[in-house]
Amino acid sequence: MLKPTPISDPDIGSVDAFKKALVAAKSITYATQGASAAPFEALMAKLGIESQVKPKYNLRNTAAQVGEAVASGAVEIGVAPVSEILPVKGVDLVGPFPKDVQSYVELTAAVGTGAKEKDAGNKLIAFLVAPGNASVIKAKGMER
Repeated sequence: MLKPTPISDPDIGSVDAFKKALVAAKSITYATQGASAAPFEALMAKLGIESQVKPKYNLRNTAAQVGEAVASGAVEIGVAPVSEILPVKGVDLVGPFPKDVQSYVELTAAVGTGAKEKDAGNKLIAFLVAPGNASVIKAKGMER
């Protein structure tokens, strides 16, 4: 979840606080394209606040547009993957969703059987998952 830099952080440390923060928000945005829209919509329904927050939606196509909308002040709260929030200037990461309602987008990698550069592809995958790169992955807002 992100918010404009000068705004104080809403409390999202528990599921109840998270729900209250979303219900209290004047406006909310998230990206309609990508892997996080459907899980967020399902979560709002599961938490029983869909009817309260849906009228506040001011949706964007991409996570980059979510960040821009929040940074400009057009929208109060934005929801996007942490890795999409961190590079946006003018916004602050409030934090991830509470653990009890957190979901993850899992990224996978593979090299096709017909790939011309199988060895290079396998080396790239090995590099990406190497333990020595864990700090970079974490700094970019992702988890192993």
